[in-house]
Amino acid sequence: MPLRLETGQTVAIGPFNPHIITPEWLVANGICADEDVELRFQPLSQGISFGFKELQWAIDFRMLLVASRNANCGERVALVIDLLRHTPVRAVGNNFNYACTGEEWGNSPVPMLGAADLQFFGDVGAVEQTRWVGVFRIESARVEVTVATEGTGVAVLLNVHRETKTAEDAMSSARQFEADQKLGRDLIARLFHQEVAE
Repeated sequence: MPLRLETGQTVAIGPFNPHIITPEWLVANGICADEDVELRFQPLSQGISFGFKELQWAIDFRMLLVASRNANCGERVALVIDLLRHTPVRAVGNNFNYACTGEEWGNSPVPMLGAADLQFFGDVGAVEQTRWVGVFRIESARVEVTVATEGTGVAVLLNVHRETKTAEDAMSSARQFEADQKLGRDLIARLFHQEVAE
């Protein structure tokens, strides 16, 4: 059984206004369909989060985040940036979180603490989690791949990060969502000999 996508997301770093980017505004501008919305306020971070059918949105004065298991999050973020071109976006990240059981992971490489088996550390304490992180420069993107084992599960986290200077840069970076997802699948296959479910 291959890795399964738990969530994909696009994050734009910049001073977005949660008083502007509301469910009503997204519907009025054709970015989201008019359907039931679940609101979740975030008073501590002075932001708001809400969910449409397939999309989760979070907006505060530092960033805009769109997450989904099925939808192209980058396209939605690009549409928002296009309407709010005056918002200075410093960076855009397309992120993908995958998971499977240890049994499904099979004999693929897993993070280790040195060369010792994890049971070796029993006198220190129970090992709750191990991680391996690799950071790669691939063209204009900084690609961070994290593999984590915890209990009987394995997670692979992929972050494709691009610095941006203009609204056009930010929209272009967000619209790399599907290409970044393919890049991630290719990296996972090359590094860990794992498939990702379509």
